[in-house]
Amino acid sequence: MENFITGHLLCQEVDVYCGGQDKFTGTVAGCADGVLTLETGKGVYTHVAIDKIIAIWGKKETVPAAAESTKEVKKAVKAVKAKKKAKK
Repeated sequence: MENFITGHLLCQEVDVYCGGQDKFTGTVAGCADGVLTLETGKGVYTHVAIDKIIAIWGKKETVPAAAESTKEVKKAVKAVKAKKKAKK
């Protein structure tokens, strides 16, 4: 996942879902040694263990805020990807 994040999401604003109420938002500042670093404010950083990430998506994409289960999030992410692919 580190290669995907650094190759496709570096310097982009993202939402990161880790299950339950654990959702983080910020700009991808880096990703190394199993840790994703998000800049959540000017000079304020949040560090997330990559092995805890269930889903990650760009802020411009929409995923239901009330998605309570991994299955719902995966379904929403799949729908966003299909919508993106259809635009091409």
